[in-house]
Amino acid sequence: MLPLALADVIQSTKGLSIYFIGFLIFCLIYNRWKISYWYRNGIPGPKSIPFVGNALDLLFKPSFETELDYVRKYGKIVGIYHGCQPNLIIADPDLIKSITVKEFSCFPESFSFPYLSPIERKFLTVLYGNEWKRVRSLLSQTFTTGKLKKVFELIKSCMVSRLDDLRLSQDNLESSFIDVKHFWGRYNLDVTAKAFFGTDLNVYSQSKAQQVLYNFEQTFKTNPISMIINMVAPEWFNRLTRQSAFNTENLEYLEKLAEAVIEARKEHNPNHKYNDFLQLLLESEVNEDTNESNCEGKSVSNDINRQRLSTDEIVSSAVIFLIAGYETTSTLLSWTCYELTRNPDIQEKLYSEIDSLTDVNYETINECVYLEAVINESLRLHPPVILLPRVAHSDYQLPGKGSPVLPKGSKAFISIYALHHNPEYYPEPYVFQPERFLPENRSKIKPFTFLPFGSGPRLCIGMRFALINAKLALALFLKQYKLVDNVHTTKDIEHIFQFGVLAAKNLKVGIEKRN
Repeated sequence: MLPLALADVIQSTKGLSIYFIGFLIFCLIYNRWKISYWYRNGIPGPKSIPFVGNALDLLFKPSFETELDYVRKYGKIVGIYHGCQPNLIIADPDLIKSITVKEFSCFPESFSFPYLSPIERKFLTVLYGNEWKRVRSLLSQTFTTGKLKKVFELIKSCMVSRLDDLRLSQDNLESSFIDVKHFWGRYNLDVTAKAFFGTDLNVYSQSKAQQVLYNFEQTFKTNPISMIINMVAPEWFNRLTRQSAFNTENLEYLEKLAEAVIEARKEHNPNHKYNDFLQLLLESEVNEDTNESNCEGKSVSNDINRQRLSTDEIVSSAVIFLIAGYETTSTLLSWTCYELTRNPDIQEKLYSEIDSLTDVNYETINECVYLEAVINESLRLHPPVILLPRVAHSDYQLPGKGSPVLPKGSKAFISIYALHHNPEYYPEPYVFQPERFLPENRSKIKPFTFLPFGSGPRLCIGMRFALINAKLALALFLKQYKLVDNVHTTKDIEHIFQFGVLAAKNLKVGIEKRN
């Protein structure tokens, strides 16, 4: 017979076990009800795992393949879950137009994460509402036609330096290869540093370049486990554990780099006016000592400051443009070179247009219609950003299908990759055909099916800069070199695990000097 005290312990333990089992059953039933939301509302989608949703699908294949499989199997509107939260993957151009343009007030927020490091909190990509409008209106002045024309020659000089460096490494070689990811990565880091900040990072100096490039590349690399936790865990847990969307250590490195450049600019000849991005930021900086008064003697410093940028906003803007300027254009140029290697007939057509240029300047580059078509087709086939999120700030009623509702706080993920690879919009979607984007064929492209830079008011602010940079760099490169498919050319592409970004681990192509 058990002692009385031990019997009491067992009895109390049984009671706790019953409560625990009851609580667990309640959680399972509640979770099952939550992840049946889209089924109950007539939206098809993949089966979900309790408490996780569909997040684990991203562990087994690249995210762009997962999205494409969803759209092909379930249609242009797919119901998914991150944890218990019902979200949508959308590849319907009419609904995309509604979300990004017509109902923009309902979807004002793009990238949203439970935890943001101090430097991320002021990124233009995560701001929304009046704060986003104010910062964007100030930053957009950087990308006017006048500003782009002024910086064009600077970009051109960066490409000349890149070709000089390539020539030194390729001397005495009739045929060789380049790692285009590395090649264009260094070039775009040079362009970004000089055009935006008027500074030389010595990207072709091996010792320093490796450190800088490493931090840029690591910033975009995603830890699969951290990403899954970020998607399914409660917000309080992500904040507590500081589950950031970016690698915070590398962000801090870039933050210190930007701060050093800014301080050097302020200390060295502060009255000199530069024609770069940083000059505009500094001219928009809040003067904390401002204490002006209006005619009634009331302080107007707050009104003035609302039209200016804080020091933290300047540093954050500098970092996000360093990141965006490096990653997107280098990825675009890498994929373009790879496709030209595999399509020598298209490359020959480009030679004909580029070689006809007697002078490579802002006007003549923008008149190269086939060059522009090649760039656009590369953006279609290999969009640098494959997924565009929008956060619902109020319940949004979807058109048709019994009028289901996307709940407030849920996300609509616009699948750019699925749109660009839908044969309904682009026949033979995996074939590289620049002719799709020639002037005589543009009318055949359905609106809101070509979204490499997004759409609506949140269209990428640096789009024009990225395009003129890519066209200029490619034109100057092809004037001197020919891309060839040889033994060095990458045959089996392995993609980097990056949520929302399409990049390859290695991408090599053969090159030959042109006569």
